[in-house]
Amino acid sequence: MNTLAEPGAALRAALGNDVRFEWTGRPVQGFYLRTVDALLIPFTGLWLAFAIFWETLASAAGGPVFMRLWGIPFVLMGLYIFAGRFVVDAYLRGRTAYGVANGQAYIVRGGILPRVATFALASTAPIELSLRGDGSGTIGFGARPSYRNGFEIFNVGSMREFVGIRDAAAVYRIVTELAAQRDGTALSR
Repeated sequence: MNTLAEPGAALRAALGNDVRFEWTGRPVQGFYLRTVDALLIPFTGLWLAFAIFWETLASAAGGPVFMRLWGIPFVLMGLYIFAGRFVVDAYLRGRTAYGVANGQAYIVRGGILPRVATFALASTAPIELSLRGDGSGTIGFGARPSYRNGFEIFNVGSMREFVGIRDAAAVYRIVTELAAQRDGTALSR
């Protein structure tokens, strides 16, 4: 999927032309910080600093080859969790399109790791909205997997959320109204 493609075209290419979308969009592009990054960046910076300190000390002291090699995976992991995850996340979001149609939410991702995720809105609970001050936000579908509770570092390229979409409150209204219609319940305002 081309990063410059119109989201509706990207969705139709993956799902077919007969789908009539109520809404289409893309995640925010480029570098994107989540709320949890306020805690993760200092922690991952400490991890990386300690791993580099270990490697430097082991090399400067002329330690055994095992000790010099032992720290390399920790330095590489530190580089990834401190900075590399932002690059991977931006790449994946750049190849992702979102859509809502036929009582379902669709997330389509192209590129190296192509995937399609579909959520039946009537049976997907909870549907969560997280807003930012500028009106953008994230809509999550379904309960969060338990592994994410303490490991937000690995929430890269999420296929369970509309991440950083514009006018998230309006999209949330569309999603919840469609969910209520499919479920047969009325929405209270």
